[in-house]
Amino acid sequence: SINNYLTHHQIDIVQYGNKPWPGKLAKAAQVPVVIERTAGPRSVGIDRSHVDHVVASNYGTVPLIQQNYDGEITVIRNGLDIPWYRAVKPDRLHFKPDDFVVCYCARMGGVGQGFEVLVSAVLKARKKEDVKLILIGDKPKHSVEDIRPRLRKMVKPMGKDCVLTGALADPAPVMAGADVYVCPAFHHGISNSLIEAAALGRPLIATDVGQTSEIVHKGHNGFLVPPKNVDAIADAIIDLKTKPKMRHRLGHFNKGLIEREYNIDIQAKKYADLYAQLLQK
Repeated sequence: SINNYLTHHQIDIVQYGNKPWPGKLAKAAQVPVVIERTAGPRSVGIDRSHVDHVVASNYGTVPLIQQNYDGEITVIRNGLDIPWYRAVKPDRLHFKPDDFVVCYCARMGGVGQGFEVLVSAVLKARKKEDVKLILIGDKPKHSVEDIRPRLRKMVKPMGKDCVLTGALADPAPVMAGADVYVCPAFHHGISNSLIEAAALGRPLIATDVGQTSEIVHKGHNGFLVPPKNVDAIADAIIDLKTKPKMRHRLGHFNKGLIEREYNIDIQAKKYADLYAQLLQK
C-alpha cells in the first residue's frame, strides 16, 4: 500500500495536487512535510487540514486558497523547457507563407472552451480581412457534450481556409506556424496553451478570465478581451492582421516573458530551495 511504501522508504516530502487523499495518506504515514500544489481555481475549496505548505501556480489563486487555509503559500509558476521550444520547427499545414493564420488548441469538451465564439469572430473578421483558422483538439472520452458537429457546420463556409486537426501528439509545430494564438475560454486559471504559445513567440488574444492577465499584458504581448465577446475578438484579429510589425513586437516580448517567468530551470531551483527550507523546519 501507499502507506507502507511511504513508511518503509522513510519519505521526507510528499507533494500532491487535485485530490486530497494522497496528502491525507502521507500525513497518516507521518511524512514530515506534506505539500499541496494547487490545480488552479477549481481546487481551492478542498480540505487542507493535513497540509504543511501550499504551492500556487499564480498569484491570483492565493486569496482564494486563503479562504480555507491560513498556512504558508509559495507561488511557483509552471515551467517550460526553453531550448526545446526554441527548436520547434513551424508547421503551416497547407497554408502559404503570406496567409494570416489564427490558431487555438484545447479539449473540445463543451462550450466553455469558447470554440464557437472564436469561429464566429473569425467569420466576422473575414468580412474585412483574409483570415485562416486552425482548431486543434478533440472530444475527451469523459465529456458528455459533443460540440464537433456544430463546429463542422459553422466552419463549412470557410472550406480549406479552416482546418480541424483533431488531437495532435505534439501541437507545438502547428501552433508555432500560426500568426496569432487565441484563447477564447469562458473560465481558466492560466491556460497552459497560452504559456506554450507565448514560448513559441506567438502574439496572444485571450479572454480576461481567471488569472489570464498574469500572462497576457495588454499592449506588450497581446490583447485581453471580455469572455463571449465575438466583436472584441474579431477586432483584435483584424488589428493584428493589419499590423505585422506589432505582431513581431508582441511575439518577441512573449519569448522573453516565458524565459524570465516560466523557465523550468528557474522553477526547479525554486522548488529545491523550498524543499530545503521546509525540511530544515
